[in-house]
Amino acid sequence: MTRHEQVTRQRTTELHRSLDWQLYSKIEKTLIDFCLTDLDELNGLLETALETRLQSKLAEVANQGRPARPAKLSLRDRKMRRRIAHAVFASMSRQALFLICYARMESALDDLCNRAYDRYGLPVSPQDMKGKGLPRAREYLSKVVGLRLPTDSRAWPIIRNLGNVRNAIAHAGGRTSEEQERTVIAELTRSRPGCIRAGVFGTVELDSTFVPFVIQTFRSFLGELCESNIDVQD
Repeated sequence: MTRHEQVTRQRTTELHRSLDWQLYSKIEKTLIDFCLTDLDELNGLLETALETRLQSKLAEVANQGRPARPAKLSLRDRKMRRRIAHAVFASMSRQALFLICYARMESALDDLCNRAYDRYGLPVSPQDMKGKGLPRAREYLSKVVGLRLPTDSRAWPIIRNLGNVRNAIAHAGGRTSEEQERTVIAELTRSRPGCIRAGVFGTVELDSTFVPFVIQTFRSFLGELCESNIDVQD
């Protein structure tokens, strides 16, 4: 291949990349944003169902009246048990939705890496990189695809902590070590107070604000990724 052909090919590739990223920068018109919006709506339905369930259970307990024998739990204690049971059930439901959110984001970035590999004939595939999940995708986009990733990203440190929460839920039944409780949970609560805490039996307990916070963080990261690599031209 002559020098002129090499330069032409390089310019053509750069043009394709620019056009690809200009298209990808319009997050609200992509499947990724549609997916995040759907998950956001699903979270709203979940929270409504959880609140309805709790009110129904508490009303059921109240209508049973005071127990006949002193040995049984008082109305107040029974209500407290219902609230604790609800908190555990609600957190487990939010954990499941969070895992879906995280998996969707992983799938979206994996797809982006694979499209870049196929389109530009890159020498290294995403599967050749060490690690997995979102950290591997970010590494690939930076070191192989050559995207400029913001060094002062506000979203990425949060996403790394979310990855630790995801691993605790998926592989340890939601249980965290003391070190994770001190670092991961503390970091996330600084970003969004009250969204996560150490709950009963040593498991992480997710608040109603947790999933919206995750979706907002993913959107912020995608926005940072696009804005740092695209000069939109009208």
